[in-house]
Amino acid sequence: MSIQNHRVRRAFCVPYGEYIAKRKEDMPEDSPFRVLDLGAGKGGDLQKWKKGNISYLVCADIAGTSLKHAEERYRELRERHRRQREPGHIFQAEFIEADCTRVRLKELFQHQNMTLDLVSCQFAFHYSFESLPQARCMLRNAAECLVPGGYFIGTTPDANDIV
Repeated sequence: MSIQNHRVRRAFCVPYGEYIAKRKEDMPEDSPFRVLDLGAGKGGDLQKWKKGNISYLVCADIAGTSLKHAEERYRELRERHRRQREPGHIFQAEFIEADCTRVRLKELFQHQNMTLDLVSCQFAFHYSFESLPQARCMLRNAAECLVPGGYFIGTTPDANDIV
C-alpha cells in the first residue's frame, strides 16, 4: 500500500468512530452493530472495528491468503483482549473468500437474514468496474443488507495517481 493510501486510511479513523457513534444514537441501546468490510484484505482495519465497539464483522475478500492473515490477526486480537482482561466484549467475526464483484455475499453469510449498520469498502471498489454486471453485483453486496439509516463508506484511488 502506498504512503498516500496510509495517510487516507489514518484520516478515516476518526470519521469511522463518528459514523459508528452517530448510527448507534439511532439504535436501541443493546442492539448489535454489524459491519461488512468489502475487500478486507489482511484485516488492517480490525483495531478500528474493536475501537468502534461493534458486535459483528463480516470480512470479505477475493484473496484467500490475505483473508487467512486477517483471521490470524483477529484471533490474536481476541487473545490479547482476553489476556489483558480489557473491559467489554470483542466483536464476533466471519471471513468469506469470494469475488465480491461476481458473488452475492448475502448467500454466504452465516446468518443470511442479517442486516448491516455499516459497509466499508476501502481501496477495492474500483475493481468492480471491469464490467457493468460486476459493478452491479458489488453495489448489491454493499447495499442489499444495509439498514435504513446505515452507512456505506468507500474510498477509491484517484485515477491520476494510478497512472
